[in-house]
Amino acid sequence: MIEGLYETHIQVSNLENAVQFYTQILGLEFAHYDETRPIAFLWIGETKEAMLGLWEQQVNLQTRHFAFSCSKDFILKDANTFLEKNGLKAYNFLKNGSNEPMVFA
Repeated sequence: MIEGLYETHIQVSNLENAVQFYTQILGLEFAHYDETRPIAFLWIGETKEAMLGLWEQQVNLQTRHFAFSCSKDFILKDANTFLEKNGLKAYNFLKNGSNEPMVFA
């Protein structure tokens, strides 16, 4: 019945900075800004079958987890270099100092 994810939303403290990060660093495509409320939508992937909604929230921000899908080759060969090149640090779920990819079954 469920075939994928169409969109997910996260709270951000600064919408302008968040849009810049997700578009300029991670390469998502800007889709829409709702001028009646502080929210922006970004396309995920070339086929535009999924979206990320960024809701600006100044207080009581709630941490959320979501994961983008990438090719296995990118994850194993290029992800750490990509993150480092863009000033980001990779870490695993255990936060034990390793940046090796891991998946829990």
